[in-house]
Amino acid sequence: MKRRFALLATLALAVVLVVALVPASVSHAGSQDTYVKITALTSWSCTPGNAANITFDYSVDAGDTSSHNWSLTNLNTGTASTATAGPMAGPALNIGVNTGLLVPPGTTAGDILEYKIIATSVLYDGSITTVKFNCSTGAVLAMTFDFLPLGYQGVPVPDDFVLRSITCDTAAYSSAGGGEVEGAVVTAGQTWFVNPTSVTGADGASWTEIFLAGENTAFIPTACVGAAP
Repeated sequence: MKRRFALLATLALAVVLVVALVPASVSHAGSQDTYVKITALTSWSCTPGNAANITFDYSVDAGDTSSHNWSLTNLNTGTASTATAGPMAGPALNIGVNTGLLVPPGTTAGDILEYKIIATSVLYDGSITTVKFNCSTGAVLAMTFDFLPLGYQGVPVPDDFVLRSITCDTAAYSSAGGGEVEGAVVTAGQTWFVNPTSVTGADGASWTEIFLAGENTAFIPTACVGAAP
């Protein structure tokens, strides 16, 4: 009887130790309800201005808010195309969405491109997902999905900026009427957050400040800014 009691006590202690040693659960896709995950590369190109497309899943939990910061970077040259979506309020769920960005300027055959989507979350860890591929063959060299620290926030949309449709293809400029920002372009049909108050540049034209999800804003011709989507 004493041996049985001792065995039960040992088992109970082992269970306590196992519970104590198991780390606190970490949210992840499937248990966390706000994330973005690239699932496949569906089309590719080495021609600047052509679309390279992916499929991805995303979810925003009820009561949560998320923004998605996109980039398609040429790892050989450093040029990139970027976009942002949101902020979006949950609940929202989309599986197998197919969309893409334009191949960055200066891309040539055989260059390696990398898609990256960072999703922010108020309630959960943020997420970051990437796919690296050969622009000529479409060969996927790496595909990753990870979580960012709880409370991670991307560069916030400036106060008072509003979401507007883009009506023409144009480069982004460092200032009103200034020089082009290398690799930064917007195209007709996209939506971006812009300053609702336009300014007159040194060239006498009307320019609109645009938020491209980076630390600095840029400018595009006001003529390329349409109505709210």
